[in-house]
Amino acid sequence: MQLNNDFHLISHSFGTLAAMFALSDQSIQVNQFIALSSPNRLEYLFEIFKNQLKLPETTYNGIIDKIKPIIGLDLSDIKASNFVQGMDFRSLSIFHDIHDEVLPFSESKEVVEATSHTELIELNRLGHYRMLWNQDLIREVSHRLLDAEKSLSDYPSPSFGIHQELNELQWAY
Repeated sequence: MQLNNDFHLISHSFGTLAAMFALSDQSIQVNQFIALSSPNRLEYLFEIFKNQLKLPETTYNGIIDKIKPIIGLDLSDIKASNFVQGMDFRSLSIFHDIHDEVLPFSESKEVVEATSHTELIELNRLGHYRMLWNQDLIREVSHRLLDAEKSLSDYPSPSFGIHQELNELQWAY
């Protein structure tokens, strides 16, 4: 896929870490990166899954041993705060609920502290998943994308505008 400087990215939770991993050390510039909650440490997410599934320690360790050769990194080295430093983006906005019961706010804070031109927007009682269909947040994200497109006036126009795309977009969950 060929991407240009009009590329915008919206991610949620684990998808944020996966996107940062995929885009780190690539020559792809993301104009506006909007993350709805961001884990910093993959190891932390795996611990959550282990506890939710009530996996025995031996089973969990077996899974980790199988994953290491696939990803080529030690689980403790997979951190968004490391990957974000190797990314090329104009701005990164992370929205995170300060009362998130799934993923602590501190995880996003660690990512923001690792790089510049990044902002952390505190949400209050939207929840980890409920934020995805909160109309006020959807409106805020839409406005940020529209503003990001306006700031690209020095670049060639994309073949289709985000304005038209947002107007036609059906929010489905």
